[in-house]
Amino acid sequence: MFEELKPHLIELRKRLFISVMTVIVMFVVCFSFWNQILDFIIAPLQNTLPDNQKMVFLEVQEPFFVAMKVAFFTGFLLSLPIIFWQFWLFVAPGLYENEKKYVIPFVISATFMFLVGAAFCYYVVVPIGFAFLINFGQQLFSAMLNIGGYVGFFTKLVIAFGIAFELPVITFFLAKLGLV
Repeated sequence: MFEELKPHLIELRKRLFISVMTVIVMFVVCFSFWNQILDFIIAPLQNTLPDNQKMVFLEVQEPFFVAMKVAFFTGFLLSLPIIFWQFWLFVAPGLYENEKKYVIPFVISATFMFLVGAAFCYYVVVPIGFAFLINFGQQLFSAMLNIGGYVGFFTKLVIAFGIAFELPVITFFLAKLGLV
């Protein structure tokens, strides 16, 4: 039984290795631009903060780990087309010829919809949501936001919206395969 499964496991290992190496390479590239990327990430928050208020860090290692988190998150986003492509290369041998024609549309639409979800989060949800959250209770409290908490919350929101925007793509292709 294991002998039948062995070629599939070898193929899966190959696809995972390529995907992970892509994320690592993109991480290294993005790490050299972490400051510019972080400026882009905190721009919606800076517009809602009172004048002359800066973000703070609470732990000595926080700026370094924020830089790594920003670089990894951006590297992951930039790696999505290759990750989706590797996923389809793994799944494609098990599909019929009429189903294989959906490989390129899947990779393009999955990447596009994830980026649309991330953009929707960045340009619509984050400015409105953070303005509400910062102004809520402002008469009782003053906002002192730490960069690590913000980046963590921001990345979770962006990934959640990106995944949520994948649902139409997944549903469409599952329907085409006759599973839905």
